[in-house]
Amino acid sequence: MMRIESPHQSSAGNNKSICFIMELFFLEVKGGSEIQAWFLAQGLKMRGWSVHYVREKGKNGSNEKTIKGISLYSIPSRHTKLKFLNIFSLFKIMKQIKADYWYLRGTVSYVFPVWLLSKCFGGKVIWNCSSDVQLSPIHIRSNYLLLRILSYFDRMLFLWAVRRISFIFLQSFYQQKLLNTYLGLKGTVLYNFHPIPDRKNVQRSQLILWVGRLESRKDPSKIVEIANRLKDKPYQFYVIGNPMTNTACQSLFFSTEKENRKFRYLGELKWEEILQLYRRAKILVNTSFVEGFSNTFIEAWMHGLPVISLKVDPDNLITSKGLGFVTNTIAKMELFIRTVMEDEALFLKLSERCRTFAIENFSIEQKIDDFIGALDMSFIE
Repeated sequence: MMRIESPHQSSAGNNKSICFIMELFFLEVKGGSEIQAWFLAQGLKMRGWSVHYVREKGKNGSNEKTIKGISLYSIPSRHTKLKFLNIFSLFKIMKQIKADYWYLRGTVSYVFPVWLLSKCFGGKVIWNCSSDVQLSPIHIRSNYLLLRILSYFDRMLFLWAVRRISFIFLQSFYQQKLLNTYLGLKGTVLYNFHPIPDRKNVQRSQLILWVGRLESRKDPSKIVEIANRLKDKPYQFYVIGNPMTNTACQSLFFSTEKENRKFRYLGELKWEEILQLYRRAKILVNTSFVEGFSNTFIEAWMHGLPVISLKVDPDNLITSKGLGFVTNTIAKMELFIRTVMEDEALFLKLSERCRTFAIENFSIEQKIDDFIGALDMSFIE
């Protein structure tokens, strides 16, 4: 059982209001940005804040107006490069709410319209970076001229607004460096956070997990290669994630399941179901070639799972703190997996280190306090 515990000072945020403006909502679509926004929304609500949440409403969108004390609003679902057209819908909602803070995460396309409307209705704009890609130079590649024009237009609006908003939060010190190098801006590093899970019902098995959306940057096909190289071992590989539009990868997974009984693609699961699998597994594998600071890393560490990553190592934490292993070849990844799975003493040592580090550095209570503290500092400065 996992929950966000009540804060020590629930009155700290009384009379303050915040509005989350996102593309998606965690209780409807699972994703890293969405879960972090939902954690933060719940935490601020418990501290006495008035919390509102605006998201694009898709076909699976809830009709609820309030969820767990948080007011929920809908705007039209639009193509990535046409989200600025929602400025008219946002005008009506922001005029009604008039929040002290407007919080944006995930897509960068709402930064400009929200910043512009904040000039009319007040409130400070917060942008929380969700991926290293958002801070790097964008190379627009498309065979369609209109899409190239829209992509360029969307990027320019974002760059104009992000230089004028009140707060920029970053997932890592590496992102802080990118922000300064490419945009000449400063921001506050706030690591992602997670509730501390208890240790009840932990039953380890020879299970290895891969968790994430089937996006090209996460290179999910690599897990098939890894699983096939380890077919001679009694390891079970579970792949969990939203298929999105990656039909080729789904087909690869389905065919692999037929040929390799130790490989299973479970599709998108409920968050609670994924947490249960962390209690059974011994390793989380990451095959991405670019990330922000993946929530799956923190989830795994909180549950005592070391991470074996093909390339990504946020702020060099895996290597420097001994939270798993990082390599750049499938062969070395195979070796590290065999070593951890077959050396119980090593696994227990890594497991305890991962959990201790995660509790000390990614506790939800601590990070929400840090978030509020960063906002309060602006009034002092």
